[in-house]
Amino acid sequence: MTGYVYAISDGCGRVKLGFSKNPKSRFVKVSTDNGAKCALLGSVPATREQEQELHTLLSRHRLNGEWFDESAKAVRHFISFLRPPDKPPRKQRTDARGAGIPLKAWRIRHGLDQGKAAKKLGMTQQNLSMIENGRSHPSLKLMRSIIANSGGELCAADFVHCVEAARHA
Repeated sequence: MTGYVYAISDGCGRVKLGFSKNPKSRFVKVSTDNGAKCALLGSVPATREQEQELHTLLSRHRLNGEWFDESAKAVRHFISFLRPPDKPPRKQRTDARGAGIPLKAWRIRHGLDQGKAAKKLGMTQQNLSMIENGRSHPSLKLMRSIIANSGGELCAADFVHCVEAARHA
């Protein structure tokens, strides 16, 4: 199911990271239920599965349920990628962004800058940047290299979007 992963701050250092087809309506419900002055920080198109993966990646910063520590660097970093609620969604340049998201998450999880991550994965920093930002998608040979050099943390499923994009190109 496609919808949005949203972030709602409760103004007290907690942020709710959840999934909804309508983040603005969800914000009204959370604000009413919470009783505090909440703020919708933004949202990004996603699936429920991607929301669950995000929760797994940020699990050490979980406070309760879908509420996370807003001061955690990884949580703030994710929030920085969200589209503010008052701006229209950006058009994706290609389907390559699908590969960029798990690559970037892997890189951040390991505390690597793009240069170090690119070297470890067997590519150039420029190529990694283009993949992470949706301007390019990796070749089959590069996908195999990334999978092999990621220590098994990235897998073929992370590149399904790239394969589909190549088929329809």
